[in-house]
Amino acid sequence: MSRYLSRAVAAFVALVLVAFIVPIALLSSRLVQAELQERADRHAATLAAVVGGFGVDQVDDATLAAQARDGERALLTDGTGRVVADSAPDEPRQVLPDLAAVLRGDALSAATEGGVVAAAPVAGAGEGIRGAAVVVLPVDAATARTRGVGVTLLVIGIAVVLAAWVFGALLARSLVRPVEQMDHQAAALAAGDLSARVDVMERPAELRRLAVTFNDMAARLQSLVQSQRAFVSDAAHQLRTPLTALRLRLEALEDRAPDDADVTVALREAGRLRRLVEELLTLTRLEHEAPATVAVDLGSVITERCELWTALAEERGVHVRAHVAGQGPLARAVPGAVEQVLDNYLENALRVAPSDSDVVISTDQRGSLVELQVADRGPGLSPDQRERAFDRFWRGPDPTGGGGTGLGLAIVARLVAAGGGRARLDARPGGGTIAVATFPAVDEPPPV
Repeated sequence: MSRYLSRAVAAFVALVLVAFIVPIALLSSRLVQAELQERADRHAATLAAVVGGFGVDQVDDATLAAQARDGERALLTDGTGRVVADSAPDEPRQVLPDLAAVLRGDALSAATEGGVVAAAPVAGAGEGIRGAAVVVLPVDAATARTRGVGVTLLVIGIAVVLAAWVFGALLARSLVRPVEQMDHQAAALAAGDLSARVDVMERPAELRRLAVTFNDMAARLQSLVQSQRAFVSDAAHQLRTPLTALRLRLEALEDRAPDDADVTVALREAGRLRRLVEELLTLTRLEHEAPATVAVDLGSVITERCELWTALAEERGVHVRAHVAGQGPLARAVPGAVEQVLDNYLENALRVAPSDSDVVISTDQRGSLVELQVADRGPGLSPDQRERAFDRFWRGPDPTGGGGTGLGLAIVARLVAAGGGRARLDARPGGGTIAVATFPAVDEPPPV
């Protein structure tokens, strides 16, 4: 932004300078032309007076050259207009204007293609007009003077534009620095640093008000989050104790009446309520914290979780297969996130997978990303259902009728996002669903 502002100021000043310098350059060119014309007129009159004292017949080329000024050419004509002396006889002679008026006693001043020409009548003592003294200032002289003025104006313009650019850069920096600090602190606040604040400057007043508003918002947000965390912590302690007591009483009642279906249902719902509370607490902690990430060997984690879930899969007649050869790719994730993601994906897959089908776990590295995939042969989900699956408390079709809390995939999405990845569900070719978790890939080995 500072570059944009400094360039904008420099461009504006450059446009203003162009609007002023072009007319000034044209006016300067005219003034230079008028100055040269006046100089030529003055020198022609002086030369005519000098030659008149000598006499036209007594002046030769050398004498005329001695009278000529630097950078100009002098010529002398007789009463008929014929050139009788030339200060530069070896150089090509340009076509002179009509000198008839000069020979009648009038001065001549004109600008031609060859330069500025001035002529004055040469009068002899009591003899009338004897000839004409002509002074020619070459076009190079006029061009050099005009070019000099133009170069001076150009240098001044460049210096002014550079000064404007420097001033604009300093001004932009002074204005942008508070905005950059606010952007940095806003990013820190979004990342979970609730103590992020910006310095309140005195000027300009608009940025001062913005800084005060930002700090008030951050303080209010910090207060609300701390209150929510305190409420969640208190609720956890308050809910766990009665739920534990309720579960113990239901288990005791089940021991005394093992065939009572109502007790079995109540015990199952108490367990589901306990899981719901635990998952809500987990989700709340994930949303209010910014956990650090580590390098995780996906191959090792997949092998470990497959061993744990194989027994349950065999009870349901489902085959769990891991397509990972040796050490799998390395991914950056929150500690324990990959294990929890796999557990959730496998639990959902085993719940919907038909008997004698397979659940395939695989990885796929694509540049700087690595995907963890769990594919099943269940009934699958529609595009709308796959889009909503990661919403809180959304529950898809369950052939077993057991049901879940509706928070598992929401926790998966938050865990994956905390590591810089993304979770999604894809349709599996031939029927079923592919649950995907994308993590950033890393090159360094995981910590031992």
